[in-house]
Amino acid sequence: MAVGPYRRAELAEAKRKSRAAARAAEAEGRPKPHADAVREALADAAMIVLAVDGPGHEEIMRLVAGAFPTTPALPLKLRAKIRSGRLRPRRLTPDVVRSTIA
Repeated sequence: MAVGPYRRAELAEAKRKSRAAARAAEAEGRPKPHADAVREALADAAMIVLAVDGPGHEEIMRLVAGAFPTTPALPLKLRAKIRSGRLRPRRLTPDVVRSTIA
């Protein structure tokens, strides 16, 4: 399906506005659940579970190993980086986690 130059410009402008609105909402502390934000939150949750050997950590390790079959030690390396603080959650900061628990 070919898109003409005017339609392409309209789509680009709509995307620019959408991104600006998402940034503004993020700055106000009420992020929009767009695909990238949801993926980031899920990745952060998995990091937190791996860091403390929480429920499901073995399944997360197995799934990561399945996603990268040519690098079998990757799950262990990731867990070590998470525990050492070299790989940190972006969206689920300690303050956010504390506020959801309390």
